Amino acid sequence: TQSTGRQRIQEPFLRILQQGLTPETLSLSFTLGVIGGLFPIPGITTLVCFAFVYAFKLNMPAVQLVNLMVMPLQLVLVVPLIRLGSFFFPSEASSKLELSTLKEELSKGFVSAFYLLWGSLVRGVIAWCVLAPIFGFILYNVLKPIMVKVMK
Repeated sequence: TQSTGRQRIQEPFLRILQQGLTPETLSLSFTLGVIGGLFPIPGITTLVCFAFVYAFKLNMPAVQLVNLMVMPLQLVLVVPLIRLGSFFFPSEASSKLELSTLKEELSKGFVSAFYLLWGSLVRGVIAWCVLAPIFGFILYNVLKPIMVKVMK
């Protein structure tokens, strides 16, 4: 229902906006929540986001809220990131990887999936490392003026 959606998404954002953060800090928190949330190894994004929070002294609730919101997008982007990583470091196994294969391996357990797919996942992480700064720069510069306007 609409009230449930409001309670689950809009209200946490409003609480974060009321915490006295600067538009710059909030924009960086949201940006790094997205970037960390798109890390191509499922189950690791919280650790990546925590590292961002610690390194940049950001707002943990804001970063984690955005991290959780982009989870569906992360799952969709794992295979394209692996394929992009295979462009830098060619691998036949990585170029043939499909989302269904990844889901099947993850359903058997994270450790066994990681063991079988680690080479492909490393290629995905390489692609993420290449794209994250570029996408982060763009996203931060889009969000900052919006946050300045919203927080006035």
